[in-house]
Parts: sequence; structure tokens; C-alpha cells
Amino acid sequence: YYVSTFGSDSNNGLTKETAFLTLSQAVTTATAGQTIGVLAGTYKGASNCNFTISKNLNIYGTSGTIFDGESARRSGWILNSGYKVNIKSVSFKNGLDDYGSAIYSNSTGSITNCTFTNNTVGWGEDGGAIYNNSTGNVTDCTFIENYTYNNGGAIYNNSTGSVTDCTFLYNTANNAGGAIYNNSTGSVTYCTFTNNYADYGDAIYNFSTGRVNN
Repeated sequence: YYVSTFGSDSNNGLTKETAFLTLSQAVTTATAGQTIGVLAGTYKGASNCNFTISKNLNIYGTSGTIFDGESARRSGWILNSGYKVNIKSVSFKNGLDDYGSAIYSNSTGSITNCTFTNNTVGWGEDGGAIYNNSTGNVTDCTFIENYTYNNGGAIYNNSTGSVTDCTFLYNTANNAGGAIYNNSTGSVTYCTFTNNYADYGDAIYNFSTGRVNN
């Protein structure tokens, strides 16, 4: 299925020319294991952002695919436990929520080649951009100016998921882990950290037995 800013939810979504207008319509229509291609454009509002996905799916964007939380809601989605959701080549910006203001993940899927910018978690909570509560992996992603009032300015890792080949720029946590707060056994490998800030661990705060590799 396809989603386009020029589409319509009355379309069948089967081609780029007959794309749906909203991601929620594509997720509702797709069956387990299918791929949703989100065409270039900026997607806003509750029909595109901050809903729960309880289905095995691939959500693939392209250059210029942006989900914008408008500083009013999560810019991405809640990925439910027991499902594998793979996300690739999508940008998430201006998210606002209590945990993981772009992605709150209970999924075993992967997040690859995505960009997270200016996502914010407020009072006393964790994971400015991503709150990872499962075994999902984050690879080849860029995190810029994400913020949390508490721990993990970009990522709060609460499980065994890995973070690999990612770049972290100007992320902030008021407490610990300016870029990453590792609360479990997950690993961080081949990542670059520049000008991240926290009271404890400007780049990484490791609260458990997780590994950091060059």
C-alpha cells in the first residue's frame, strides 16, 4: 500500500496514483507482513501520528518523508508488544509526549536510516525520541536536538535492543544520558556523539551491563 499527501482515504491505496491520504488508513487496511510505502511529503495530525500499531508491518519512506508532531503529539507511533514493525527512511520531528516522543517501541522490529529532530519528553519521563522497551534495533539513524526532562535525550533503552552506526548531535537530558540512557543489556556500536549534554553521562549513561563498542 501507498500513502501520499496528495492521496485520498477513499482510494484503494494499491498504487502511487491511488494512494491513501493517511498512514492510519494504510495500517488499518494492510494485512500482517505487508509493506506500506510513504511517499515524500510532510504528514501531520492524529491520523498520521501518535496511534498504536498492533500488526506485523514494514513502513518505508523515501527522501523527504517527514512525520511532524507539531509539538502537540508524538511524531511517530506506539509499537505494540508481540509484533514486528520495521521502519526505514523516515524523518520524525517536533514530537511531544511523556515517553519516546517519536517512537515508543515494544516491538521486535528495526528502525533504520531514520532522522529524529526536536522531539521532546517533558516532566520527569524518559527517551526524548525513542523509548525502546523490547529487542528492536536502531541502525544508521541520526538524532538532532532531542530533549528529555529526565533520562535519555535521544534514546532510553530498557531492553536488549542494539544501537549501531548512529549519529547523535546536540541532544539533552536534564538528568542522565544526554544521547543514550542504557537501562538494560543492549549494546551501542560504531556510533558518533557530538555536543550532547546531561548532568551525568553527556553521551551515554550505562545503568546496567550493556556494551559500548567502537
